[in-house]
Amino acid sequence: MNNTPKSFYVLYPKDKKIKDTLNAIKILSDNSQRTAAHITVRGPYSKKLTKSIVDAYSKDIANTSLHFSEVANFFDCGQNTVFFKCDDNEKLRKIWKKKGYKDFKPHITLYNGTDEVFAKKLFERLQQNFKSFDFKVDRLSF
Repeated sequence: MNNTPKSFYVLYPKDKKIKDTLNAIKILSDNSQRTAAHITVRGPYSKKLTKSIVDAYSKDIANTSLHFSEVANFFDCGQNTVFFKCDDNEKLRKIWKKKGYKDFKPHITLYNGTDEVFAKKLFERLQQNFKSFDFKVDRLSF
């Protein structure tokens, strides 16, 4: 079995208030969360990309505003995953490359766990008062 750490590249919200709100939802949903709220856009890689490649992708995406239009889930795929769906975006599509994922489904995962009942309750609760939102991204991070 290959235990080489994998590198993923992500986008974080620039706005601290949005970042803090999304992180709070993740932590309240699952206090074992290890990562801040983000959109995974590239990976996995067995080695990190060179700085020049990361800088080029960052230049392509810098100050891009992303729109999140709905609360969604992957229940139909047998997963207990709840997320905010990011609408299609030309700049995001340009830097998108996720090995093993053919579909372009950018999102921010809020919960991905084993508790199906909790996932469904979380999904219903978030849907009740959901208002679409936007945030700008700055650069590609890992």
